[in-house]
Amino acid sequence: MLKFKKLNTFYVSKANSLGFANKFIISRNSERKKLIETIPSKSKTLSFVSSNKDEVSIEQIISSKKIIRNIASFDDSKNSQDLFSEILLTKRSDDRKRKLSRRLSKTLIGDLRSRDDLDAFFFSVSLKEARNLKPALDFLSENKFDLYLLNSWEKEESYLFRDKDLIGSVNADIPVMMPIELPDFLTESSRNRSFAIGYDAFEIVLIKYGLNTLKDINYRGLTGKITFSGGEIIREPYVFKITEGGYEIL
Repeated sequence: MLKFKKLNTFYVSKANSLGFANKFIISRNSERKKLIETIPSKSKTLSFVSSNKDEVSIEQIISSKKIIRNIASFDDSKNSQDLFSEILLTKRSDDRKRKLSRRLSKTLIGDLRSRDDLDAFFFSVSLKEARNLKPALDFLSENKFDLYLLNSWEKEESYLFRDKDLIGSVNADIPVMMPIELPDFLTESSRNRSFAIGYDAFEIVLIKYGLNTLKDINYRGLTGKITFSGGEIIREPYVFKITEGGYEIL
């Protein structure tokens, strides 16, 4: 097995630094932390929906002194409306109304009542799944819930400029996946995380080893704003809200 000299190696990873001094660590952990910090204190109780068994997000939400009322898993085999009927308890409301109608021998008219002990939803899913889930939630709910979306990073899906199915949601992802205009020398095929990480890693090496000083150097990369402090490479995560007109950085 080839052994690398750690002092002469620039290490790029999504997890552990393994003792490398020159490293660029990038994963959705930074986005997760920033997104959870964005949830206001008034949103105390959440429903958590995940398609990737995201135990880390659950632990961090609870650590931030939030209450998770229920945890639901979602995949392509499930019906999104059935999922939210169970979470919001609207199916129980409908069942009670039918039973009472039979007892009275009259048809009862009225809206389905959903639970009122939830303030927000937290999705840890892919963009495709989110575009399926949010419209179903909006359709079934009589309340307008805040929605926080942590992209699963399992697929290279980018946001649309007017992402109508996600309007109102608060998201966390790297800039290249946002509906931003790419530099002229890049094509739309470059709009993926793998390319962005490789591109920024190369630029970081040029900056780190090509300049006499890194003081006050800010590099606005495809993965985010990057600064250099005490030998560390620090990447700033981005949180943004999908709006009718596009998006808003929070």
